[in-house]
Amino acid sequence: MKCSTRSLLLIAASVFALGLSACSADDPSTGKDDSCVVNSDCADDEICGSDGNCVVVSDEACSADSDCTDIPEPQCNGDDLVTYGGVCDGDDAQTCTYPEVNTETCEAGCTDGACNPDPCENVTCDEPPAAQCSGNGELVEYEATGTCGAGECSYDRVSPAQQCVHGCQDGACLTGPCDAEACDTPPAPECDGNTGIVYADTGTCNEEDGSATCSYDITYNNCDYVGGTCDESTGTCTDTVTETGGAMIVEIMANAAGSYESGDEWFEVVNDSGSAIDLSGWTIRSGTSTGTVEEHALTSAPAFAADARLVFASSADPADDGTVTPDYVYAGITLNNNSDYIELLDSNGAIVDRVFWEAGTTLDGKSRKLDPNATDNDDFADWCPELDSTYGDDGEFGTPGAANPPCAADACADVTCQKPDDFCNADGNAVQYTLDTADCQVSRFNNPYCDFMPQEVDCTDAEYCLTGVCEAVTGTLPSPGDIIFTEFMGNPSAISDSDGEYLELYNTTDQELTLFTLVIKDNETGNSQDSFVVENPTATIPANGYVVFAADTDSSLNGGIQNAYLLDDSPLKNSPGSAGLVISLELQDGTVIDEAYYGEPTAGASQQLSIDAYTGGATNVAQSNDSDANFCDATSADSAYTSGDFGSPGVANVSCAPIQ
Repeated sequence: MKCSTRSLLLIAASVFALGLSACSADDPSTGKDDSCVVNSDCADDEICGSDGNCVVVSDEACSADSDCTDIPEPQCNGDDLVTYGGVCDGDDAQTCTYPEVNTETCEAGCTDGACNPDPCENVTCDEPPAAQCSGNGELVEYEATGTCGAGECSYDRVSPAQQCVHGCQDGACLTGPCDAEACDTPPAPECDGNTGIVYADTGTCNEEDGSATCSYDITYNNCDYVGGTCDESTGTCTDTVTETGGAMIVEIMANAAGSYESGDEWFEVVNDSGSAIDLSGWTIRSGTSTGTVEEHALTSAPAFAADARLVFASSADPADDGTVTPDYVYAGITLNNNSDYIELLDSNGAIVDRVFWEAGTTLDGKSRKLDPNATDNDDFADWCPELDSTYGDDGEFGTPGAANPPCAADACADVTCQKPDDFCNADGNAVQYTLDTADCQVSRFNNPYCDFMPQEVDCTDAEYCLTGVCEAVTGTLPSPGDIIFTEFMGNPSAISDSDGEYLELYNTTDQELTLFTLVIKDNETGNSQDSFVVENPTATIPANGYVVFAADTDSSLNGGIQNAYLLDDSPLKNSPGSAGLVISLELQDGTVIDEAYYGEPTAGASQQLSIDAYTGGATNVAQSNDSDANFCDATSADSAYTSGDFGSPGVANVSCAPIQ
């Protein structure tokens, strides 16, 4: 039987009254327990209620909801738990219906009309998996507390994973040499010169070639700063200087620029005693812990009012242009660029003030100043270079006679790093810069610097450092007597000394010899000595032949001398003294190849060694030029020598008979 929508209410009422099905028994159930539009959308024992949901019908007569007690058991609809309630419904003959009254989603699912219990209830996740080794040498460990889900515990990995330096095995990192090293046995204190070295009690372990090596932080106690002596047993300073105070050194120009550096040195002192100071009998003292101490007793001492500042200088014109007038000019004291100190002693010999500086402190052409905010001048960290204010003809930096500006907040602010040229150091090795660019940095002395990573390259005995490169010395170097001096033009007349001076060498052997790296010098001492190295890698002297070293290699200026090598620092003096000089030719190791006598020259004529003394079967050739006996003045000029003076540069000499 088919139920029409129009007769829905009448049929429903009849069904309720008779307790019969309103539709045919073979009307299939939709299997739906929720929404509906018509009764056919619901099961056989349900009708479509007014709220659009299927409700269970009953033949129970009722007058109130409480009469409806035949409530269906809760049912599962997927993971939802559906419960029902009794409702007394109908217009005339009221009967009980049992609609859905609640739908609950079960977190763990629904079974047999009930929500399944929570599988994580009473589950404690506190047993993480054991640590494991990964394939890349990491130790994988898990957090101690995990999270329960669906009755199962999961644990997060500890992050980051531990990298096993020595490998991982059986869930553990293998131990290394440092694991059992406490690094609590530092070296004993020591002294390096006058600087104490004290090691920290606890160090840091480092692995080197499979062994444990401990390194310890070091405290350096430079005892020169306090005028003391380093104690070998403790690395500390003893017998330190006591300063009475009252006058304080606040600025020092120890590394002046220009050609007359020592004459441009100065330092500045401030009277911070609160009253005038009588400097009569005071002494300036300077020196190093290992060098000679220099002292200067003040004469005609200047007045020194309270809060005044005085400039003490090594000359009356330290600026080289008259713009700086010192208050006092001292003598006999040189301020070293590397390491030095200045002390001011009063008339009783007590040290009023002392300032020390070490190597690396001073910058060329820049004074060292005390920051005006500093309360004393004993800590080098309170000193800095003057980088802004200039004075004098050479554009040096400093403020002599004026208050010090504060130290720069950024010493690198106006510094542009430019890569320097490679060079040769005092040890004859090449110093080469490995970086093309660098950033400005500030040293512990507050000095700006650019680190292009210099690297020292050791030149072997078969090499010579030239402009920062170890050049191979090719060819055969001479042995003693192989090359001798045969002619000197020390006082040209027709042309200037700077163009016309020359000396001549002769090769007494039958093979070509190299001149590269040979040293030509005189026997004077100190600043009077002239010495230079032949730094031309191609310089050679032919077998049984001559070469000329000239002050000017331009043949149009030197009198027509062709193919001359440069006489870079001429030892040929116009007035060598009545005893004459000794001009020598040496190897780099000091081996003397030849020594020759050089007497006072005659203007316009060279001093020639008689050709009979070194050719034509002559004996004792190497000694033939040791005195003036075998020398004579040239009385004519070789045809190629066109200076207007007399000489034979590069060709055979004349005979100066008799030969001795």
